[in-house]
Amino acid sequence: MLLYESKSRGWHALELLGTLTPADFTRMTADQRAAEEPMFWESVCSEYDAENLCLELERRRDAGAYYSPEFWSFEKVWRRDEMNHYVGFRRLYTLIYGKPEAEIEAEMQQRAADFSAFGEFLTDEFKLCLMLAYDELATTRSYATDVPFFRSLGHPALAQWIERVRGDEALHYLNALRVAQARFPDRMATAPAVIAHILDLDLTPGAYRATFILDHQGPSYTPEILRGVADTLSGVIQRQLPAT
Repeated sequence: MLLYESKSRGWHALELLGTLTPADFTRMTADQRAAEEPMFWESVCSEYDAENLCLELERRRDAGAYYSPEFWSFEKVWRRDEMNHYVGFRRLYTLIYGKPEAEIEAEMQQRAADFSAFGEFLTDEFKLCLMLAYDELATTRSYATDVPFFRSLGHPALAQWIERVRGDEALHYLNALRVAQARFPDRMATAPAVIAHILDLDLTPGAYRATFILDHQGPSYTPEILRGVADTLSGVIQRQLPAT
């Protein structure tokens, strides 16, 4: 029996977005389309890059690395949800910007991931879970800032879309944290120091290399916002630690 079994809402992006056509985006002005294009493209790439991370973890497992059954429970639902998000953002990008989905998919498959900067996390499940909890909480807050924009487009499916994506990311954050707590209760007192290290890495300038983790670009990922994410995560953990 698993110490913690990760949860997922299980919905399908194309069922929600499948009736949309380019005509449903007529409220977007030309300037707005140009301004929002980086956000849509970065979302397509980031959601797809979760697959790169999963493939790297599988490669490491096959080479002898150990990750717990609780972690693989998390990975299964998280991987499915992130692919669902990718498929949805891919459809939206096609509808708004006219780029064929097959062309987008071909570009995604050519993305080369470099995990050399994250070895200490990929070899330590505890640190990896905290990294993912931090990352998913940051994404939750980023998507929350996109809610007014999607609502402004007028179609109810678009408002539902961003709320569901945001809700998934919040659940991923909780799942990753719960796996860490279930598997490593004796290490949780060290979690704030690990999170501070993650924040330092996130604030260090460097090229993003299709790794999914620490893909924090754009105005919704300012240093102040990222520090707030780290503070929230550390605060949640410290409140849940047993009194000493």
